[in-house]
Amino acid sequence: MKLVKFILIVCICACSLKAVAQNDELKKVNISLVGNKITKSDIILREIGFEIGDNLNFQEIQNVVDESVANLNRLRLFNFIDVEIVENKNEILVTYNLQERWYYWGYPILEHSERNLSSFIHYRDWSRINYGAAFDWFNFRGKNEVLRFKARFGYKEHYAISYHKPGFGKRRVDGIWAFADFFRQKKVVSGIYQNKPSYWQSNDDYLRKIIDVGLQYSYRPKIKYAFEIGLKFRQYIYNQDFYNDDLAGITNPRYIMPKIAFNYDNRNSIVYPLTGFYANLRVTTSIFDNTDFSDNISLNVLLQQNTSFGETKLSLRNEMFAGKDFYDNNKRILFDESFNFYEGFFMRGYEYYYFPSDFIASSKNTLSYKLFDFRLNVLPSLLPDEFSKVFSIVYLEAFADIAYSNLSNNNLHVEQNMFGDGFAYSAGFGITVETYYDRLIQFRVAYNAYFNKFGIFAEFKSPLYKRF
Repeated sequence: MKLVKFILIVCICACSLKAVAQNDELKKVNISLVGNKITKSDIILREIGFEIGDNLNFQEIQNVVDESVANLNRLRLFNFIDVEIVENKNEILVTYNLQERWYYWGYPILEHSERNLSSFIHYRDWSRINYGAAFDWFNFRGKNEVLRFKARFGYKEHYAISYHKPGFGKRRVDGIWAFADFFRQKKVVSGIYQNKPSYWQSNDDYLRKIIDVGLQYSYRPKIKYAFEIGLKFRQYIYNQDFYNDDLAGITNPRYIMPKIAFNYDNRNSIVYPLTGFYANLRVTTSIFDNTDFSDNISLNVLLQQNTSFGETKLSLRNEMFAGKDFYDNNKRILFDESFNFYEGFFMRGYEYYYFPSDFIASSKNTLSYKLFDFRLNVLPSLLPDEFSKVFSIVYLEAFADIAYSNLSNNNLHVEQNMFGDGFAYSAGFGITVETYYDRLIQFRVAYNAYFNKFGIFAEFKSPLYKRF
């Protein structure tokens, strides 16, 4: 009996050792792409991180595949990515089953111009509605290029054309982005009073026009990071009847705006990341052609760490931001240029307010719990395959934010800055719904510590990032 037990133990150990040996055995890798009817194969293979013919073991393949799926998700070219790994005697076959998105978007524009939905509901200013039409062609020619056209009317008219090619050449590490924009408005923000915007308005004349023309080059030597350098020309055209005193007679200021940036991203998603680290460092210079006004340099740093807790549905997002606007205190600075620096910054619970400053720092922290997700095949079969499934994730969130801003020495257009030279706090909870095609719908209850009040806020957004 003892002999039988001994033989069984020896057999079990031998089988285990053989399994480990097989698991560690290096084999050639083959890659199969299924479903990329439009997207060129080299665009996909660039993101995978290993090549056909590489020698890897089964465990290494599994680790690299997880990273490759995150890389492909950040391209936002596919609705779903399913990977199948099959190991046989001679090779490891990795099959990527891809469902491509719908890439041609011609759509009407009907939107508010506030920074978020809650601000629009709060102010109820129907004169700040935009309307028009746009056409976006994503994955143009199957090479992940983007071609955009826009004609928007209403509060802030916008006519635009742009072309973005993120990778060209043999190594696909060089990218280019060219754009031209024309804006004009009859109602404009003229200053900040008690951290809320003040306006000038004309029923007949355009008070401000802006022409932006630019070119940007990017260099992406590795999958996870890229360097950018760009140059933009900006021409303001102001209505002299309204701006004469403010501009001291300068109604057509011109700027040359160089920019350099560094971007690192290994998050599992840019829509609602649960794991991974993100860093963006950006320096933009505005060089005025009139020496009586100050040039300025804007430095912005954004760091984001996303951490998931094991196999639980909990994740934590820590986001740190710091921005500094440098200019000559002995010279005047154009309000629009200083406003551009802090216009897009807001804290949860402070959606209605601006932080007018030449220095802002913040920490935003979000603890999220995934309530549920689903993928359903419920849409009519007559629709294209890109719309044949419905996908959504619902998260429950708790958050706490803190921000600091100082009092700008040369900001003549800001009165009674309540948040300057001090800290602002907020906390609360909410629900975020990640919907099809990268849209986030967010509802939250936030406590504003400065005013000692609670508020209910809503936001609808997509992860589109400005390059300037």
